[in-house]
Amino acid sequence: MKRIYFSILVLFVISFGLIYSQTLNKEEVFKKLLDKYGKMKSVSFKFTSPDGKNLGGSLIAERGNKYVIDTRDRDVYCNGETIWNHSISDNDVLISVFDKSNISPMSLESFFFNFLELYVPTELSESTSSLGTKSFIIQLSPKGEKSYDIDDVKIWIEPKNYVIKSVKLKIAGKIQTLNIEDLVLDKNYPDKTFEYVSTGKEHIIDFR
Repeated sequence: MKRIYFSILVLFVISFGLIYSQTLNKEEVFKKLLDKYGKMKSVSFKFTSPDGKNLGGSLIAERGNKYVIDTRDRDVYCNGETIWNHSISDNDVLISVFDKSNISPMSLESFFFNFLELYVPTELSESTSSLGTKSFIIQLSPKGEKSYDIDDVKIWIEPKNYVIKSVKLKIAGKIQTLNIEDLVLDKNYPDKTFEYVSTGKEHIIDFR
């Protein structure tokens, strides 16, 4: 009988140890996020938002203030020197010089490539979707004063590979959610990717 109790005790200890070893705390999860995204050179993904008027599109961003944003109503290109802002409904293209001397903390460069450095993890939880897919949910808060006027951030992460699936921002009390698909990091893009190519049918307004 004592052997049975002893065996049960051993199994319990081993099982508890395995469960405990697989449990991550918020600092460990945040460090893995920093390791994966903190030094990336480029990022691209498709996005949708349930909070707006069916907002959705795609984005490519590369260090050096280079980006392309494609949505249903507008395309914006920036090659680090020039910005092309194309209104699809009006068929206008506004061209302006990118001002490197006055980069906003809410610029795409700052947001995608420096964002995590300004935050600390405050909470970690897990969720399971109706399809049985599990996610980590990590909540971040600014280290000091509010960063970019953002109160806090929640990020849904795939536990196996730390791919970000969704981001929820609380900005001045309002919630903005971005659901992310087809996330790609560190892809090399030719310079022409970030330059708008006119079809010759648009109304060009050049402010340079």
